[in-house]
Amino acid sequence: MMYQFLALFFLVAFPALAQQPPSDPFIKDELLRWENARNYTLAVVEALPESEFGFKPVAEEMDFSAQIVHLSDNILWLTSKFIAQKPASFSAKDYNGKGKKELIQLVNQTFDYAQASFASFPADKLSEEVDFAGQKMTRRRIFFLINDHLTHHRAQMIVYLRLQGIAPPKYVGW
Repeated sequence: MMYQFLALFFLVAFPALAQQPPSDPFIKDELLRWENARNYTLAVVEALPESEFGFKPVAEEMDFSAQIVHLSDNILWLTSKFIAQKPASFSAKDYNGKGKKELIQLVNQTFDYAQASFASFPADKLSEEVDFAGQKMTRRRIFFLINDHLTHHRAQMIVYLRLQGIAPPKYVGW
């Protein structure tokens, strides 16, 4: 009876302990901000009719769907290389030329992968320096870089909405 109790205890207790939210304030804040970024990004993607996903304001720019693939690819690359330190199980580039439904799926998968990687990131490594494009930066700065790049391309997508006469969704901030 005691062995059964211990077995049951370990089956219930250890998975629960493994799923505890991060205690580090930076990681906690990042996870909250990341969920808001997901919701806002999805709202921007949803706002444009699928028939306009090929729109780009000038020939040199990416079209709307390419912006989605690019921002997803960058999140996956930076997260896998500097945060998770293991590759994602999917590639954003496989979504080139896909429709709105599939691109929404890509955004969700990308945010899920990054969110899980952020949640399991050891806080004691935030100050660890890595080489990025020939310069040293902390892994904490990589988190900022992921956010900045996402914001940059989402903002371009908002301009695309405006150029199509579509009011962008209400801002979802930090």
